[in-house]
Parts: sequence; structure tokens; C-alpha cells
Amino acid sequence: MSLKAKVLMPALLSAVITILIISDISYVILSHKAELDIQTMRDRLMEQSNVTLNNYVQVALTAVKSYLRCFG
Repeated sequence: MSLKAKVLMPALLSAVITILIISDISYVILSHKAELDIQTMRDRLMEQSNVTLNNYVQVALTAVKSYLRCFG
């Protein structure tokens, strides 16, 4: 092995290891962020569904009360 190869090998190896570590850290951070985003979206959709359901229940109760006042 030439002297040039012996000098470049550790530098290339350390660069590759650094890139792999940074890639792994980025993957973990992005995965965690994605999970948080999904949970936030689920919570928001559940809240919107609850509001919509409550509105429908209120409309139904108002209709029943009106019906009972008129025919009850």
C-alpha cells in the first residue's frame, strides 16, 4: 500500500463514520418529529370531531324540544 493510500485511508474512514453518525441522528430526530406531528394531527381531528358531534347533538335536542313544545 502506498504512502498516499495510508494517509488518505484514515481520513476517508473518519469522514464516512461521521456521515453515518450524522445520518443516524437525523433519522432518529425526524422519526420522532413525524410521530409528534401524527399525534398532534390525530388530537386536532378528534377535537374537531367532538365539536361537530356536539353541534349535531345540540341541533337534535333543539328539534326534540321544539317538537315536544308543539305536540307534547
